[in-house]
Amino acid sequence: MDLMNFYYRTETMPFRELFHRFDPEDARCHFSHLAADNPHQTVLNVIRHMWEGGYDYVLDTYGFWDTHHVAFSGHCHQMTPVLAIPLVALGFKDVAYLECYRISKEKFEQKELVEKIDPREEPNPDMRDEFCSIGRIPYCCLELRIGDHLYYLSGKHVKLDGDVLKPILTPDCHAEFTGVLRHPQDSTKSGIYLRTTPPKGQPDRVIWYKQGPKDIEAELFATFLRMKLEL
Repeated sequence: MDLMNFYYRTETMPFRELFHRFDPEDARCHFSHLAADNPHQTVLNVIRHMWEGGYDYVLDTYGFWDTHHVAFSGHCHQMTPVLAIPLVALGFKDVAYLECYRISKEKFEQKELVEKIDPREEPNPDMRDEFCSIGRIPYCCLELRIGDHLYYLSGKHVKLDGDVLKPILTPDCHAEFTGVLRHPQDSTKSGIYLRTTPPKGQPDRVIWYKQGPKDIEAELFATFLRMKLEL
């Protein structure tokens, strides 16, 4: 997995390359109780379960490729492939882990230019050195197919508040409502699935919007590596 090559591409990634003790039969058995007749309800069940100890279970049981993040810390590059495990184990197809970098929102919206922001522009000094070392301001999300449609989600941005699952991102960062969870601030928006858009001439490339409650405006992240995950 070459994360310093920013040329857009698709690769196939067996789970065992990310989780060296991965056991597909254990995963099918452990997560089987989360399946529902409605696949969108299954997605919601999985997200809830992961916040209720599922992330810890996967990392403790299957290990993790990044030795600096073997214990659950809430890091997005942990959560995204971990979240994929129960979804693939429950039969979802075309599940992919999308590695991304932040792009210029202004240049994309004006000219559809997918221009990577220099990580030296990261405003958080605590993160700037790390981002410079990896050559990008990073984020990632998950892609999965339900029926004829592809959906995008980030386990990091739907959290448990007491016993209630709530989205963290603003409504504009979410797709039109589909499924079983509406955004509490705008019932026309999904509370799970991310708003995405492809750049001109690249219909299979994903750009998604991220804006938390403290952010002045949305940030845009463009996929450079789509990893199709396999049992």
